[in-house]
Amino acid sequence: SCPSQQHTFRGRLPSLVIMPLIGLMTTPSTQGTPMPSASESPGFTGLQGRRPIATPSLARFGASTNGPREDNGNGPLSRLAELLSTLRSCLGSGEGMRLLTTVTALRCSLASQTNPPIQEVLDLGAVDLLADLLSNSSSLVRLEAAWVLTNIASGTSAQAAAVASSRCVPLLFEVIVSPGVAERPELCEQCLWVLGNIAGDSDTALRDGLLAAGIMTVLGQLFNMLPSLGWGMTQRTAVLRTLTWLMSSLCRGQPAPPIAEVDPAFDYFAQVLMGAEDAEMLTEAHWGLCYLLEGASGAEDRLRRCRRFLEAGFAAGDVPQPPAEHPVIAQVVRRAQSSSQSEHETSPSASAVRLLGAIVASPGEAAAAAALASGAARALARVMADSQHPSRKDAAWALANSAASGTLAPKIVSDAEVWDAICGAVERGSDVCQECAWIVANVVKSTPALSHLDGTRMIRIMALSLRATPDLALQSALLDACGVLLQHSSDKVVGIMGSGRVHPLATLAHECGLIDELEALQLSEREDVYQKALRLLEAWFGLDSENRPTEKAHQQQQQQVPGSPIRPALRSSSICGLSPLRPSAYQFGA
Repeated sequence: SCPSQQHTFRGRLPSLVIMPLIGLMTTPSTQGTPMPSASESPGFTGLQGRRPIATPSLARFGASTNGPREDNGNGPLSRLAELLSTLRSCLGSGEGMRLLTTVTALRCSLASQTNPPIQEVLDLGAVDLLADLLSNSSSLVRLEAAWVLTNIASGTSAQAAAVASSRCVPLLFEVIVSPGVAERPELCEQCLWVLGNIAGDSDTALRDGLLAAGIMTVLGQLFNMLPSLGWGMTQRTAVLRTLTWLMSSLCRGQPAPPIAEVDPAFDYFAQVLMGAEDAEMLTEAHWGLCYLLEGASGAEDRLRRCRRFLEAGFAAGDVPQPPAEHPVIAQVVRRAQSSSQSEHETSPSASAVRLLGAIVASPGEAAAAAALASGAARALARVMADSQHPSRKDAAWALANSAASGTLAPKIVSDAEVWDAICGAVERGSDVCQECAWIVANVVKSTPALSHLDGTRMIRIMALSLRATPDLALQSALLDACGVLLQHSSDKVVGIMGSGRVHPLATLAHECGLIDELEALQLSEREDVYQKALRLLEAWFGLDSENRPTEKAHQQQQQQVPGSPIRPALRSSSICGLSPLRPSAYQFGA
């Protein structure tokens, strides 16, 4: 049975707690004796690589979709029934080699890329037999049994639930921390893989069942065992990859698990980011932290999760405070800037950008301030300026969230590289122009940042942004920013036109087309946009009542442009969307 003590992965960074992971990922182990070859298992062709993170989808590999099969007594169903009958007889007879070859044949029968007989195997009562095999004295028999369970758990939610509700889960826990894994690392990995398929199922009740069963305690035990295990580098990396994927899966899904159930994951992911360079581990750790930060049930819970993230790996009172950089965030910043031609969801750089977005969007300013102190603004600006990077828009939205804070906006403007990248994107009309316009609007509305701004350049950018965007919410924000900018420089008024003041930037506003854009917006279908544009013209550019558009004309324009704007007011960036889901990993290659 599993010990009741919870292992929390906690420790000061860097500390002896984190060093085992660093050592495991950087130097091969020389302890112990060579591992037995997997070829000892008849028909064994090696553990297959886990499926890469795919597009957000609940599609599963290997699930039976064609319904019950007919069998004339000599077909696949009869063969499956014969295999299971043989297993039952071998369990009590002590025929070890026959038992191994039979369970291997069962695994081979499920190793089909199209319509594997998962449901048929379940209907024949295979799960109870496989549970018995997990207690077998042969590590190869247990390995084959775990592989069969991996493929069964990759099926539908009901099929995964059949494994989750059986005796297999506590037996898998026992195998993971048993002495036998010291000589068979692939057995440890395979058991973790079964649990990962259960935890990653779309039915979050299965994930919650694993958490309630004490899976975090078991994983803590395994983590503490790793330094003493005489595995080679390849085996260690494979186990750590699967462990990190499993930890990430335990944090994913809606509703999110309570923070108390997954609290150790904060420390584990922090140690991965500090001690590993493996791309798959890093990607899973980034997403795992995203799930933890974005899974809050409310503002108070989100603030608590944010605080817990900043404390991960540190003793009480030792968390670095700005302007000192936060070491974990500094690693995320470094990975965000690394060039990658990988797909968006599988790139450590893309997932790092996503995590930075989650950090700066956290409530309060502690996390965003720590991110900026660790170089996040410059890293995001470089990603945004890289035309080949798949996360350019996510980077721009992260900067926009940072700029929304009045105390943090000046730090964005004061960095010439960051601010030039933002303004340049608007001036060039790049594909992140609209996102950068939001940054400009947020910065200009931040009073502390006004003294750092070039008013002439800002007027041009306001005109370009209003001309380029059909987003009514952005138009409204830009008009607010125009008002703040014009008010800030109102003491430089140099003349009077009619009954209104002429702003010193009036000539430039005419030349760059800002006044034309304001006049056009008086016919906007959105009332607040119309009113704001009119007030700006009246207050700063001498528009008298004779030049105002009539209420009738405004109403006629609203009737001519029914419905919603061309683009929705809310952004479609993945920062707002759900985290990508990793499909269950089905193994082929039997």
